Amino acid sequence: MISGILRNPAYAGAFVYGRTKSCRTTYASGKLKTARCPMAEWKVVVKGRYPAYIDWDGFERIQAMLHDNHAEYQRNQTRGVPREGAAILQGITWCGRCGHKMSIQYKGGPRYVCNSLLNHQGKTLCQYLPADPIDAQVVAAFFAAIAPAEVEAWKRALNAWLQTDEALDRAEEQQVERLRYQALLAERQYNRVDPDNRLIAAELERRWERALRELRQAEEALTTRRATKSKSAMLTPEMDPRSGTA
Repeated sequence: MISGILRNPAYAGAFVYGRTKSCRTTYASGKLKTARCPMAEWKVVVKGRYPAYIDWDGFERIQAMLHDNHAEYQRNQTRGVPREGAAILQGITWCGRCGHKMSIQYKGGPRYVCNSLLNHQGKTLCQYLPADPIDAQVVAAFFAAIAPAEVEAWKRALNAWLQTDEALDRAEEQQVERLRYQALLAERQYNRVDPDNRLIAAELERRWERALRELRQAEEALTTRRATKSKSAMLTPEMDPRSGTA
C-alpha cells in the first residue's frame, strides 16, 4: 500500500494517463499482461491537478530512489536496497575476476560469493571470500578517511563554543557591574534623604533592597556558572584547538 502511494503521481498533485502498456503475452486465464512504462513514456501528465502532499521534484526523487533500490542489478542495473545481515558491503561488492555483482552467504560464517556465472551460464563458482577480514579493512579505511575531517570539525565546534562562552561570561560580568552600580546609587540616594520624610525614605529603602537582591542573584548565578564550567573542565579532556593536541 505504501509503495502504491509513493508511486502514484496523484500524491504529487498530478493527473497521469498511460502509466502502463499492454504486453503481447497473456496469463493462463487468457488475460492480457500489462507492464509499467517509464515516466518519460507517460502519454499525459497534468501537474497541479489535485492537492499535493509533495512537490513534483520530490516525487521524481522518490521514483529514482525506488528504482535504485531494486535488487535485480543484472536486469535493471541498479544498486539494490540494503538488506538484513552483518556484512558491510552487502549489495555493493563486485568480483575482481569476472566483474559480476557478488552475493552474501551467512551459513558457516559470512562470506562474499560470486555465483553469477554459475546461476546464469551453468559454469563453476567463480570465487568466494570471507567477509570478516574484508569488512575490517573497510572499517579501518573509512575511519582513516574521515578522521582528519572529524578532527577539523571538532576544532571548529570547540572554537565556536569557547567564543560563545567567553561572550556570555563578559555579558554576565557587565550585568553584575551594572547592578552593583545601581545598588551603590540607591544607597547614596537613601543616605541623602531627610529621615523626617518617611514616605520618600521608605520608597528609597525598597529600591535599595531590590537593587541589592538583584545584585546578589546575579553574583550567585555567575559564581554557579563558573563553578560548573570548572567542574566540566576537570571531568572532560580538553584539546588545544590551535595545536590539535590533548
